[in-house]
Amino acid sequence: MACKRRTLLALPLALAPWRGFAAEPEPLVIVAAGSPLRELQQAQVVAYFTGRQRALPNGEAVQPLDLPPEHPLRERFYRLLTGYNAAQMNSYWARLSFSGQMRPPLVMPSEAAMQRQLRENPRAIGYLARVPEDAGLRVLLALRAPA
Repeated sequence: MACKRRTLLALPLALAPWRGFAAEPEPLVIVAAGSPLRELQQAQVVAYFTGRQRALPNGEAVQPLDLPPEHPLRERFYRLLTGYNAAQMNSYWARLSFSGQMRPPLVMPSEAAMQRQLRENPRAIGYLARVPEDAGLRVLLALRAPA
């Protein structure tokens, strides 16, 4: 009986990290209103943010934008997008950068800076925590935690 009680008491503690995870905002994949991208599937976003796809449908080079490594939305974005945490993505990009094969996404210092860059560059793709009030930006995809 004591073992069952301990297990039942430990269960809420074991689930505590997931409770916070579900309450966090869903990262939204954003582009400029003038972007040639009209819709995206998650697999396409993965391809852009891992460097596997480097061009937009019109043939122009895509410019993925990232937030700083310490930004909490970056961790959530990569977890939901790829299943990897930010440290694993940093390692991925370090290997590719060292080999000279590819460059990682351009790091913006803040979400506000990312919004400005997205508005100014129709080839850019980024992510934000909330729907932008700026009419010059469009949401293409919301990354959701599995139910």
